[in-house]
Amino acid sequence: MMLNDKHGRLLWIPLLLAVAFLLAVGLIALASTTYSSDAGSYKDLIKQSCGVGIGVIMAWIFSQLPQGLFLLKKGFFLWVAYVGVVALLLWCFTFDPINGEQRWVQVPGLGSFQPSEIAKSVLMLVLANYAYLYQDKLKEFRTGYLGTHIIMGIIVLLIFFETDMGTAMSLGIASLIMLSIAGVRLWHLMISVVFGVSGLAIGITLDPLRFQRIIAFLDLEAHKQGAGYQQYKALDAFQSGRIFGTGLGQGTEKHQVPFAHTDFIYSAIAEEMGMVMSLSILLAYAVIAVVGVFIALGANDLFNRSLAVGLTAVIVIPAFINIGVVTASLPNTGLPLPLISYGGTNLVLTLTAVGLLLNVFRHTSYFSRRSVRKKA
Repeated sequence: MMLNDKHGRLLWIPLLLAVAFLLAVGLIALASTTYSSDAGSYKDLIKQSCGVGIGVIMAWIFSQLPQGLFLLKKGFFLWVAYVGVVALLLWCFTFDPINGEQRWVQVPGLGSFQPSEIAKSVLMLVLANYAYLYQDKLKEFRTGYLGTHIIMGIIVLLIFFETDMGTAMSLGIASLIMLSIAGVRLWHLMISVVFGVSGLAIGITLDPLRFQRIIAFLDLEAHKQGAGYQQYKALDAFQSGRIFGTGLGQGTEKHQVPFAHTDFIYSAIAEEMGMVMSLSILLAYAVIAVVGVFIALGANDLFNRSLAVGLTAVIVIPAFINIGVVTASLPNTGLPLPLISYGGTNLVLTLTAVGLLLNVFRHTSYFSRRSVRKKA
């Protein structure tokens, strides 16, 4: 189902409105959650605001780039980016773990960042380019399954062994969704699902911290002073906020939730702004998902169609997983809430993904037919 020209060419409006809404809510929530806990300082808010500015600039740049940079027969530019990302992910292992994870790279003068965030968009671009170049052979096991899964597996496994299992899981899911749209056989993808679930289960079993999170998830009441503390207190925040919230700056439960400004910022929003705002955030992510699907439906070729689906997935899947964790519907994964949680790398790279999605929109039938009419 495609939109008509009139509605299709306006797809960028709900997309940008949803993104702007999430950014605004994130900045407001960050100001509220960090002000009291940092002796009256807004330094985190200032850093996040700078991240928004940089991210918006990056989004605009990537929305305007010619697709010749991405869609090359030999894929030189993309493969350089891919190798660079792999090198950055390997570099992570040279640094001391933070909270048991090695997902950060420290650069003197620039601070720390997470290469896994860069890996998301790069992987989607490389897979989309590969699918476009070999679209006639994607049904074959060697080209369609092994080729795509070697590309995907190197990055996903490196992130997994950094002990960033949440990002590895969400990126793996996004990649499989994208490959299913590109035309890889469903039963080939099911092989990956079986191996992925098995590997995740083994990894959790061998990791005491994550295994305890699973046990706590099954009975939060019994583990509310241990591994289930974050989720238990997050539920208290939801209960405290009710329909309209306690008011900005009036929440008390948020101070009891560790990392309330990052992974669990959704609970702080629910406490101070209530269920109305919580559901509005869900709606905003749903809008991004729906717009992404319609952009994919209007894409002129397999590259753009696959890329639109992949980029949409890497934005909304972590969002819904995060919300599932905060509401105790899923075990704790440590994923931030895209466009809202504190964190410069995630924010800038998510906005870059939005820019790439707008770039795809410029290569849809909606946009193309509009251009043809103007020239006529």
